[in-house]
Amino acid sequence: MPAAAGGIGRVAAAEPPWRDLLLGAVVGIGGFAINRVPLSVGWGVEFHLGALLPFLLLPRSLPGAALAGALAPAHLLLVWNHPVAWAVTACEIPLVALVRRWTRADLISADAVYWAVLGLPAAFLAYHFLSEFDAVPAMLAALQQGLGSFFSVSLASVAAMLLQLGRSRPGRLPPIPLRTAIAGIVSVVTIATGIVILAVDARLYWRTLVDERVSGIVRVRERADAMLERLHREAQATVQALVAASRDGGPSPKLAADAGQVLRTVEVQDHAGRPVWTWAADGAAPGAGIATVTVPLEGNQRRDTAVATIGLQAMASRLAGPGTRGAAVVVRDAGGTVRVDPAGITERIDDLDGHCLEVGQDGQPAAELPDLRPMVASILSWTSPLFCSSAPVAAFPGLVLTATMGVSEIVERHHRAVLDTMLLVVGICGLGVTAAGFLSTATVRRIEMVREALATGSDFRFEPRTESGIAEIRLLESDIGRLSRTLAREAAEAALMRRRMETIAAHTPIVVYILDLSKDDAAPPFVTRSIEPVLGHPPAGALTPAWWTANLHPEDAPRVMAELGRLTETGGFAAEFRLRGPDGAYRWVYHDLRLIEGAPGHPREAVGIMIDVTQRKHSETRLIETANLVALGEMSAAVAHELTQPLHVIGLAAENLLDQVATTAVVSERAVIKLRDMVEQAHRAAGIVHRMRQLGRKEAGAPTPIRVGDALEAALRPLHVELKALGITLVLEGDGLDSRILGQPGLLEQVAINLVLNARDAIYQRHADSDAMAEVEDRIAVLVTRRAVERRVSIRVRDTGTGLDPAVLRRAFEPFFTTKEVGKGLGLGLAICHGTVRDLGGHIEARNWQHGAEFEVLLPVLDDAPAKSK
Repeated sequence: MPAAAGGIGRVAAAEPPWRDLLLGAVVGIGGFAINRVPLSVGWGVEFHLGALLPFLLLPRSLPGAALAGALAPAHLLLVWNHPVAWAVTACEIPLVALVRRWTRADLISADAVYWAVLGLPAAFLAYHFLSEFDAVPAMLAALQQGLGSFFSVSLASVAAMLLQLGRSRPGRLPPIPLRTAIAGIVSVVTIATGIVILAVDARLYWRTLVDERVSGIVRVRERADAMLERLHREAQATVQALVAASRDGGPSPKLAADAGQVLRTVEVQDHAGRPVWTWAADGAAPGAGIATVTVPLEGNQRRDTAVATIGLQAMASRLAGPGTRGAAVVVRDAGGTVRVDPAGITERIDDLDGHCLEVGQDGQPAAELPDLRPMVASILSWTSPLFCSSAPVAAFPGLVLTATMGVSEIVERHHRAVLDTMLLVVGICGLGVTAAGFLSTATVRRIEMVREALATGSDFRFEPRTESGIAEIRLLESDIGRLSRTLAREAAEAALMRRRMETIAAHTPIVVYILDLSKDDAAPPFVTRSIEPVLGHPPAGALTPAWWTANLHPEDAPRVMAELGRLTETGGFAAEFRLRGPDGAYRWVYHDLRLIEGAPGHPREAVGIMIDVTQRKHSETRLIETANLVALGEMSAAVAHELTQPLHVIGLAAENLLDQVATTAVVSERAVIKLRDMVEQAHRAAGIVHRMRQLGRKEAGAPTPIRVGDALEAALRPLHVELKALGITLVLEGDGLDSRILGQPGLLEQVAINLVLNARDAIYQRHADSDAMAEVEDRIAVLVTRRAVERRVSIRVRDTGTGLDPAVLRRAFEPFFTTKEVGKGLGLGLAICHGTVRDLGGHIEARNWQHGAEFEVLLPVLDDAPAKSK
């Protein structure tokens, strides 16, 4: 998983530095306040959780969290005076962030690495060498510092996760990775359980140690009291032996030596207390001794009493016997103190009573035990470092026997026990975090497998090779696998259906496309492949706004583009218009576009269809032409029938008369001219009748190759003289004169003559409508251009007349439509041209240019090789 999903510890979006530092200072003060109220289990073992707040701040700002992390443990510096320990905690946040950046680890693992590698060793060395703690207390101090901080980090992770539960929208805190969440929960539960166990176990173990030590002190005191009782009896016997020997001449050297091991002096007193006899051991000063033994002398009529003193050495030698090891025994009276302290427990203590924790007669402490704080203070600064049991000596009235044992031994044992428990907690926590890491890693790996499978989109397949050990994940994988198989089956069916629809669309003469209305100038996301056979355009680049502008017929473009612009308002439109193909020819299409509303928040689309209706349009035109021509044909037949005979009679009569006149010697020249005019007009009328008959039927005969230049020259040659007489210049030029077409002879000439005569009439009209006769040259240009790519030849007849109105342009090729005055035209010329050009395989267009009208005839060429004129 990438580090960006690292949960707590990921730096959020940058904010002003002063705001982050101010927030860090406030959070640091809050952490310091929490540290001043530690989680204490007693006996100096306490955990400071003030690092919780700085680590909660870490996702928002690393500088602010680092400042808070330095302020929160200030008690180590201000209260305990441990600068190194403060530095270890203060550097935790920036170093943990650095470890995370280097290792890409989660927060829990990074903090564990920090304390294991740097934090714990540095804290231990600081406590051991700088604060002069023993090894065990120093290790305990370092462990409680590191464990408390690690506990705070785990609490921060769990708290951040809980803060995001139930949110309808993501908060400012980033999501917690699964590994961090599981490790945090395991750490919190393990450490919290360990703290409870530590508190209970420490208390019970301390109580056990105290009870053991108290009962041991009582036994030592009782044993010492019994030893003093035996010493008292031995002293009495020695006194009686000495007194008896004094009556017989004095004690023997052996008896005196044995008595000197016990007694210092012996004095026999009468009933009035006057000395009668005295004895002193060698080297003993008179009165030296700590205990006095009084022995009544029997068999003496004066009722004397022997008073003996026991030497300190004798008492000490008796008390130092077996059963008092590890303890100190002190015998005191007003005259002195006898100490038996082989271990030196009381050597440096002058005021014994001020350092004793007195044990009662029932074997329980006479007062509450002190709160031992081995992490805070040295053992020599305690006010009660000894357990004591004191009682009067029954055998020696006036003497007080005190047995004492040091606290340091059980404190050390307690330290070791607490250390063992804390190490156990750390070990369990480490095993838990490691197990959580393995579990979360395996779970994340399974989740990543699902995500990778889902990322394949329509090719989603999920077939895990192994089963998860977690029941819920296994059920989830089973459901996803079943969903994967269902989606694969549905995807296969959808793909099959798509192929079917694409095949149908590709072989149906209908273009279907989809427009994405959320984008202004984007290509349609879907266009059927039938667009190429239907319209001649490939799907790539088709139906974009630029495509529409380039291929719409100029007369249809404003209307169609306006409808497209109002699509979102109207919801759709249907229309017929002309589109230019790649070959330059226009095709009539039926177009229907309908708006489809998308889901909320999704762009709207439009679905359109286009059908080529060129044949239908041509059929409609032909039907109209046919109807008109049928009517014209019927009328022409009638007219021709009625006119043919009169014209024939007139022609024959005129010719006969002309022949007779020619044989006459004297004939008027004027009469000859009139007769010739009559013959010419009769032939002309016959030609008109002939053309009227041709209007209703097409010329039969096989088509032949025709050179365009030859046909046009033949058609225009008779018109040159007439046009020149009228002051109109006729020009024939272009690079397409050598092109050849396939057609019937005379058809192209007929079209050219009609177009040139219409141009002449347009120039006449301009002269009639304009006062400025010399504005533009009277000129008719026939321009022939080859279009090699389209394999066509273009013949444009361009005049300098009045031009054509838009309404006229739309109806220019309709039969019987004319703009001329009544009697000057039937409106058949352009209709005949349109039909003729169509029969030649081409089409004709009418448009305006700068100085008049222009008619363009586009005809397919026979081949690319030009034919030279004969």
